Amino acid sequence: MTERKRAKFGADVLRVLRSRSKDKCECCGLDIIIDRHHIWEFARGGPDVASNILCLCPSCHRVLPKLLSEEDQRFIQTLNFKKRSTLFDFYSNKSTFEIGNVLYKKWKYILILDSKPVIYPYQLNGRFYVNIVMLQNFNPYLLVIANRVIYGSDNVTLTSTDDGLRIIRENKLIIEIERSNGRIKITLDFKYIGESFVFNDEGSRYPGNLGISNLTLEGDNQSAAVSWNTALGYLMASL
Repeated sequence: MTERKRAKFGADVLRVLRSRSKDKCECCGLDIIIDRHHIWEFARGGPDVASNILCLCPSCHRVLPKLLSEEDQRFIQTLNFKKRSTLFDFYSNKSTFEIGNVLYKKWKYILILDSKPVIYPYQLNGRFYVNIVMLQNFNPYLLVIANRVIYGSDNVTLTSTDDGLRIIRENKLIIEIERSNGRIKITLDFKYIGESFVFNDEGSRYPGNLGISNLTLEGDNQSAAVSWNTALGYLMASL
């Protein structure tokens, strides 16, 4: 069999992809150099057309094709077509994030771990949605797109309303996110690289820190409210 030769994407294809993705990862929203992933694999005859391409950051590109069916990948793509609507709006930079009992103002993302966005909310047609990318090195592992569990650990259940969602595993609350009066309240309890990250009404606890509580931290509209770097070993938003 003759191996297919890769050609450059046509200008029309690139225009559609740029319009749909806004030059961000269509899974996690990270705005770095983007890979173009073929849902129907190129090596198996998948065409170089926009309807067969997902724009992914390198991290999502490594993981998602191994985990998700073509149907689930196309669901992510369909969502991003909807994001082109004037009725779609990110909450970044507009809301105050209440994570545990600490207030964060003027932050672009809710949570970044090792340069990877993990949680971000948005609104579509007036309804509140959340994307969660907790895959490699997470316990439990979880991929939620538009309040829908695409992939996750056993015994994970998600319930959602117009203004929030709750994720429970074996009767333990893992994530709760609620929207109210311009504020988004977040409760988290998970492990990353074997370390516990807990943010609730009692305070915030993470590796190397006994807890932070009852603070207001203001950002630069660019970074994440909670941003952990394993190599450096600190929660950068708390500095």
